[in-house]
Amino acid sequence: MKSCCWRRLLLGAMLQAWITTFLVRDHLKGAWLRLDDDRDIIQLLFLAGPTACLISASWANVALMLLDMISIDELLFNWWNWWIGDTLGVLLFAPLTLMVLQRKNPLWHYRLKTVAIHSLFVTAVIIAAFVYVFNNEFLRIKQQIAGHGQLLSSQLRSKLLSYEEIVASLNNLFVTYPHLDVAAFKQKPERTEL
Repeated sequence: MKSCCWRRLLLGAMLQAWITTFLVRDHLKGAWLRLDDDRDIIQLLFLAGPTACLISASWANVALMLLDMISIDELLFNWWNWWIGDTLGVLLFAPLTLMVLQRKNPLWHYRLKTVAIHSLFVTAVIIAAFVYVFNNEFLRIKQQIAGHGQLLSSQLRSKLLSYEEIVASLNNLFVTYPHLDVAAFKQKPERTEL
């Protein structure tokens, strides 16, 4: 990938981080450090996850399209995958990161022991589901390519057989008329009445 492309993608990620910081600090004030209320937890995850991840997904995919790295037809699909990946990453790893950074706080230390295990379990399940879906999709595409290859092979075999018949006919012509030259071959055959 071009270096200017990487810089544009990084700019989108930095913009997302900056706006996320503003959103969280503006809406949650200092509550994001404690997160002892369910409402604050949900608000943090919503602001930092699905909402903020719109920025990087949109920025990056428009940049990739403008650089002709993806077509306009691929834009929505790539945007969706980018947004889902970013959002899942935030929803899974933001709580874990906060727990590790705040581990000296007794509340967060307790959360590290109780919540982290469940978060890591959910992460493992999501990774297993991703690998399963990836393998199934890989096999589906492989079978589709094999089917297309068999169709092309059959069509090619049919064409080659027709060319083989033409060559065999020409061979019979030259066996029947061994002194046939190019000029005689090019002449229009005279129509014979039966």
